[in-house]
Amino acid sequence: MGPFSSTMRGIDDAITFHRNNPGQVNPNDKEFASKTYANLVYSQWEDYLARFNPYEKRTMDLAESKELLNQQLSRVTTNVNNSFSTPDMNAGALQQRRYGVTDNAEQSTASGNKRDMNQALSMAHGKNNTRVANQDMRMGLVTGSDSTRQTAIRQTQGGGY
Repeated sequence: MGPFSSTMRGIDDAITFHRNNPGQVNPNDKEFASKTYANLVYSQWEDYLARFNPYEKRTMDLAESKELLNQQLSRVTTNVNNSFSTPDMNAGALQQRRYGVTDNAEQSTASGNKRDMNQALSMAHGKNNTRVANQDMRMGLVTGSDSTRQTAIRQTQGGGY
């Protein structure tokens, strides 16, 4: 028997009483107030377990898994590929086309290489930022706070929520 055995026995007795007599307390009992309060707390705990605990478990499961990260990385890839698959409609290219000026083979190759490099850099930048944001989200879920790193970035870049 440990030092808390009588306390644990008292808690077990209270739980057993509540399970056997839910919400039933004799108003003439000298422990009426404490038993009523115990019933109220126990009812709130049961309500929490039934309604909120499944959502908290799901949130923690998502924080521990890579499911959200993989979904977002897939969206980053799709978005970057879609944005670079549209025809080049910048102001300079449009102006050249109006006057019938076209790039020679060397300029076209250089332009294509630059476009490919920009696409690769955009993809890397998007995925790296997604990983950072995912790590911050996971840490925020575990600790219940905002990330210091993201807060610092928002302050230095002048961004907000």
